[in-house]
Amino acid sequence: MILQLKHNKFANLEAFQFGMGIFETMLVKNGVALDYDAHLDRLNRSLSYFGVRGHVEAGEVQALMSQRLQSVSGSEDDCSVVKLIAYLEGEDAYLDVVEKNYPYTIEKLNGCFKISLSWAMQTTTNELNYHKTTNYFERLRLLREANRQGFDEVVRLNEFQQVAEGAKTNIFIKKDGIWFTPSLESGILPGIAREYFIGIMKQQGVPIIETVITKEELHTADKIALSNSLIGLVEATLTDLKGADTEIGQLRNTYFGRIK
Repeated sequence: MILQLKHNKFANLEAFQFGMGIFETMLVKNGVALDYDAHLDRLNRSLSYFGVRGHVEAGEVQALMSQRLQSVSGSEDDCSVVKLIAYLEGEDAYLDVVEKNYPYTIEKLNGCFKISLSWAMQTTTNELNYHKTTNYFERLRLLREANRQGFDEVVRLNEFQQVAEGAKTNIFIKKDGIWFTPSLESGILPGIAREYFIGIMKQQGVPIIETVITKEELHTADKIALSNSLIGLVEATLTDLKGADTEIGQLRNTYFGRIK
């Protein structure tokens, strides 16, 4: 079915038409965005990298968020989701805020995400992999294909057959009592939630190493977990679905416990 799209104020921008933008997705409760400063810092680093003059001011974003959040109510514990988008036009960027309801239930987070390995490679030489750009066509295409086959997420390998990341998540594995997560050199996004869980594990004395993870190590892992700013940390599996994992659940609780 072909539907007519309502007018969008950014529709005439090449950045909107061809995915030339940077965005941040934030979990919001009671008008407060979790890890707000970290998201804004990453956005501004990317804008600087791609040659945009100036930077996004915290007050400017907060004003836009306040306007948009009035019409949104979260579906789980009054949480909602805000996407901050900067469309790049030469040395300028046009800022927009998009809001939506929180898409996950407690039951889903406490369950186990089933993941598949993609046939598509994610190369370490693609600079877009290190930034959260609106050029998401390939990621969403692979994810929707995986969803149709009954999977919750799809994970790609890089050109060296090393584990990279999911379409929307970073990945962790546990083997022999030690947690591992792909290093940034594997060609991945420096996820905000990823950084949080690396930090909280170190703070709690939980062994965590950023390193290369092979396909074989993923298949033989004792545990697999996925992270992003909306789900925190969830258990995952390449095989049959399992029950909720206590350790992963406790780590996730520290993440969501920061918002009141």
